[in-house]
Amino acid sequence: RRRDAIRTLEALLQAAQDLFGAKGYAGTTLRQIGERAGVDAALVARYFGSKTAIYIASLDTEGPDATAAAPLTLEFIDRMIGRITSVGPSPLQQAVVLRTADDEVRDATRRIIDARITQPLLQEMARRRLDHPNLRAEIAFAVLTGIVLARSAGTFETLAEADHDDVV
Repeated sequence: RRRDAIRTLEALLQAAQDLFGAKGYAGTTLRQIGERAGVDAALVARYFGSKTAIYIASLDTEGPDATAAAPLTLEFIDRMIGRITSVGPSPLQQAVVLRTADDEVRDATRRIIDARITQPLLQEMARRRLDHPNLRAEIAFAVLTGIVLARSAGTFETLAEADHDDVV
């Protein structure tokens, strides 16, 4: 059987995103990722080397939908809430709110959030000459992340049951 490395890599990344999003980092195994992707789990180690490496790769590649619009515009908020509603919290969103002992994962999360969210927000805040731009950017993203995670968890019934457009 002919191997298709690109398709295998894509299947592994998609499986990792799905599983890390559903079960978190600690609840996901390399075997589960391989099974979900329809390949031998040994290929996860071959392509990525470790669970941490595939987790970071899944964080780094998950984003066109989440980053297609400037952060905290209505378009961005609409896409983020829509994604959470349809597929649940992403590994990146979980990495933002769940403490990890893995410095590599924490550093990758910071780097990705900084590039996709914080820096564009900082540019807008600098344009508006707002004070404490770093703090404002982090608070804004943390609030939005909290809203979408609480909505998906169903903890707040009114929020969970609210119409998508009303939440946006």
